[in-house]
Amino acid sequence: MTESQNDNWIKEQGWVIKAVEEKVRTETFKERLEYSLCRYRHIWEKMASK
Repeated sequence: MTESQNDNWIKEQGWVIKAVEEKVRTETFKERLEYSLCRYRHIWEKMASK
């Protein structure tokens, strides 16, 4: 592999890593969001039932 081919390969791998990190981040974000909504709904129902 030449120097520039090597650089391109590293850049491509970096893109893959970024995509994976992004996917993980959005999935944990979605989970947190759902968790927050569930808790909020639970609190809301408790208040409404009073």
